[in-house]
Amino acid sequence: MKAAIILATLLTALAVCQDHDYWVDRVWGELQQAVTCATCEILLGTLKTVAHQGPDVLRAVLTEVCTQAKIADADVCQGTTAAQAPSVFYILEQLQIGSATTGNAPNGTLFACGDWGNPRCDPPIRLLTDSLLPVLQGLQPPLAFSLFTGDVVPHGFWLTSRASVEADYNTTYTALQTLNRQGPVYLALGNHDTSPINIYPVSPTQPSSFNPQWAYDLFGFWSNRLSLQPRPPSPSPSPSPPVPVPQPKNHGNYSILHHHHHQTDTPTLKIITLNSLLYYRLNTLIYTTPPTPDPVSQFEWLTTELHQAEIHHQRVWLLTHVPPGDRSSLATPAP
Repeated sequence: MKAAIILATLLTALAVCQDHDYWVDRVWGELQQAVTCATCEILLGTLKTVAHQGPDVLRAVLTEVCTQAKIADADVCQGTTAAQAPSVFYILEQLQIGSATTGNAPNGTLFACGDWGNPRCDPPIRLLTDSLLPVLQGLQPPLAFSLFTGDVVPHGFWLTSRASVEADYNTTYTALQTLNRQGPVYLALGNHDTSPINIYPVSPTQPSSFNPQWAYDLFGFWSNRLSLQPRPPSPSPSPSPPVPVPQPKNHGNYSILHHHHHQTDTPTLKIITLNSLLYYRLNTLIYTTPPTPDPVSQFEWLTTELHQAEIHHQRVWLLTHVPPGDRSSLATPAP
């Protein structure tokens, strides 16, 4: 009799173990395939089935999936899952799979974005022209200057072309030009501001077919136009010298001295715009062999600009699209 009980217990334990392994493999497999609304619903259905077997079973399966997937170390997986499993179990038990978002999947949109856009899509131009700009233009005291960090092009990057990028440049920057009534607008180049997206050569030896010179030229044109500043009043009857305008180096970078309103002496603020896309991880042209230590000599140019600013006791503001040190830039040689 005792032997029969022991055998039954072992068989039950074996079945539980086999079930555990089965659900771990199934959840892990479906998790890797969960890239569409339909496959996500399949995964959620499986997790609901696991949850129906009890919170302990769910916790054990999720812990093992976390460990196998190497999402974290085993102790982290165990502790985190133990803490989160009760709430996950509760949600799965009452969750009804299938929602309004499923029926509203891409290419089947039932509810379009409103007139002012949505955080999950690119903003419409009217948000800039009819909302943001009127507010900025009415500020008192007026803006000393404005900074724009790039990406004027919508993020449907698979649909862009040179013609569409040029149109987006001209539409957006024409709108921003209205801010020149108050002060200059300084620009940075974004990774979407060319076509194909992200592609910015790091060396003159790379094929010329990759060179987005047209994008650099258009950026240079608008940088000059939007950065033009009124000449400061002269303390003497003699004509004021022309105020310098930015001189792009054909690589999406420039420096300019900012003249404050009513400033009569030497400017004390220098604006330096860097092309941070020369270090951007998604720019495939940065992966040269051997590595390019200073793409298009931008560091050399920056060093000179900073040295000159120090000599003339000027403050410096650096303007970039990707912040220095951001994880989307290469650790070396990015600033």
